[in-house]
Amino acid sequence: MDGKLNILLIIGKSQNLRAFDLLEPLAEVHSIRAATFLHALRKTIYTSKLSLQSFLEDQHLPGYMLGLEDELARADLVIASGFIDQSTQQALRYCHQHQKSLLVFSSDPMDLKWAMDHDQPALDDLLKFASGFLVYSEEASESLNFVGVENDRILCLAPRIHTRRMDFQPKNRERFRTYIKLPSESYLISCCDPLAHDSGARNLLFALKYLTDHNQDLASQMRLLFTGSGENKEALKYLAVDLGLAKQLLFIAQDTSPFQKDLYSATDLAISWIPKSDMESAHASFWILEAMACGARPLVSSYHPLAEVLAPAFTVEQNDYVTLARELQKVFEDRELPAYSRQALVEQCRYQFDAADTAPHVEAFIAKLAAKTPQGTFVGLNQDFYVLLERLKRESGSVAFEDLVPLIDEGLQTWSWHPEFRAQLQLFKGHLLLKNNDLDGAMNCFELCTADECVHREAYLGLARIAYLTYAAEEALSFYRKALAIKPNDPESMAGLGQVYRKTGMPDDAVYWLGRSLSVDTENQSTLFALTQACLECVDMDRAIDVLEQLISIMGEKGPVVMALGQLYYKVGECERGRILVDQALLLTDQKPYKLLKVSNAG
Repeated sequence: MDGKLNILLIIGKSQNLRAFDLLEPLAEVHSIRAATFLHALRKTIYTSKLSLQSFLEDQHLPGYMLGLEDELARADLVIASGFIDQSTQQALRYCHQHQKSLLVFSSDPMDLKWAMDHDQPALDDLLKFASGFLVYSEEASESLNFVGVENDRILCLAPRIHTRRMDFQPKNRERFRTYIKLPSESYLISCCDPLAHDSGARNLLFALKYLTDHNQDLASQMRLLFTGSGENKEALKYLAVDLGLAKQLLFIAQDTSPFQKDLYSATDLAISWIPKSDMESAHASFWILEAMACGARPLVSSYHPLAEVLAPAFTVEQNDYVTLARELQKVFEDRELPAYSRQALVEQCRYQFDAADTAPHVEAFIAKLAAKTPQGTFVGLNQDFYVLLERLKRESGSVAFEDLVPLIDEGLQTWSWHPEFRAQLQLFKGHLLLKNNDLDGAMNCFELCTADECVHREAYLGLARIAYLTYAAEEALSFYRKALAIKPNDPESMAGLGQVYRKTGMPDDAVYWLGRSLSVDTENQSTLFALTQACLECVDMDRAIDVLEQLISIMGEKGPVVMALGQLYYKVGECERGRILVDQALLLTDQKPYKLLKVSNAG
């Protein structure tokens, strides 16, 4: 891929931290930042190589990160973790509105299954508008295919971990065994699979019972540890009591992530006994690899996602408990062999299962998606459209006209594929040219804008302004009417009509349109002055007097309005009343100066 990308990783409430393992190897090539909730910061995030930005939760939109849009605006590419997280929906809405590419990452296929069952409309939007999906199981990939996602938008990854983050430390082993009151000579077998489905866990208990019946001395040295608090936890406890294994069975119900390395360092055998191949089993790969990275020997069933890539010595072909019991005995007897030493297992895991191995695949996938964009690359798209537009507005008053036009043209080229953004840039360019008296250039820009519905009204107002300046009154009236048809009661269009009628010597019509405009936008000083002048020019003075008196009743006593009303009374012969109003207007002007704001051609 050509160029360095600005990538934003969004970790929402689901806290799927596997994305850090996936993207950290890419941090050497690209600029990658991570965004997460302030209250959800964990050690894994703190120790990551990725730059971190934390956010408060939006109280009005639960699950949204307050102020995330500023980070999204800087990104060329956004990667959101999880199908069901609200922060993923927040990123999707922003990326869809601003034409940025979004990838969805998920290491837990049940995340996708839950979304299918509980939030299908949100999932439909995600499947439709996300540029690509990063998943870890064939089942998840097939499910995405089933709901209509094309193969070229899916990257199915092999399970990998950041092996350097996990390592064996004797002090960690000793600390954990002291915590659970386990003798140093005991052989600890850990199973961190979910206990929601108990077939695998039951097989482990039956295997240990079989081993106890046939080799009491060996089995008595073993302890079986389950983590988590699934729905079948209590049933397993009762089963252990019935089998006479209560003293050999341990449960840890709390979240093990804070002491994960201690747990795995204390473990001698990490066993994951998946009874069948399904979406729920995919996540089991990661904890087995992390345990192996801490020196624990892995052992998996033939249905396990890692069964095909682990060495045969770490896999049990048959899934019955008798075969498992015999395998446990063999593993225990081989525990002193050099090939199964902790150091050897750590090195093997680092060689075979490090996340850095997936970096080329992810890089190629991103490059393939980038090639499908109109520009053929994600690089440079961090110049968010609204950031560019704000910059142009900010610099239009201080930077030379000649320096701004190339910047606008560059933006037009960048956003040429997006009708709305292209039209807004053309419109801004037209106003800038109009401000600098390049009427022909401004007219060309506004005419181009009339092809885009999103700026129809603004384009017609620009063309009307040019027609007004070039004394093409009929054209100006036509364009103002078109703008008014798009937005009824638009004060700017009605004020424009009033100005044209006044310029063409039709003050009565001018009073009508300027009055309507002022009734909508009562604070517009330019329209207010134009109306008072049009009233003084009116042939029907009684009507003009009525208009100004109504204006005073609505807006209060304004110096220019009271002055114009006094002058009209002079014209109709009510000199005394006129004199009082003029004196009153002068007094109002002395007390509260009333300044006319100069409106530019671009306004």
